[in-house]
Amino acid sequence: MATYASLSQAEKDILTELGRLRRPVMGEIARLMNHLVALWDYYNTHASAVLTTVDNTEVVPDNSGLQNGNPITKAEIVTNMSYADHLTNTAAPTTGSGFNTATHRLNYQRDAGADSIVG
Repeated sequence: MATYASLSQAEKDILTELGRLRRPVMGEIARLMNHLVALWDYYNTHASAVLTTVDNTEVVPDNSGLQNGNPITKAEIVTNMSYADHLTNTAAPTTGSGFNTATHRLNYQRDAGADSIVG
């Protein structure tokens, strides 16, 4: 195996560019996980109980204020929320799912820097 010092300048430049591209993305992933956890917590604490009373085919209007937002069914909301649960599931070592375990968070922080993962 080569050492970093033994790489050619062109190879070092490739790794430098990878770092320039990778580090901000790792920070984005960490910040996204923060938002997904907050979303899942709200859903789990408040909205899921309300949704259990609504038929799966019932359309829920879009009141988000986002441009081109569409009304979606209760089933679509539940499906989308399952994605958030899967992505943030901290039981990943046993289930094989989730990207927000303590190990993941530490790796995001080491790669992007502590200040880059807040938000």
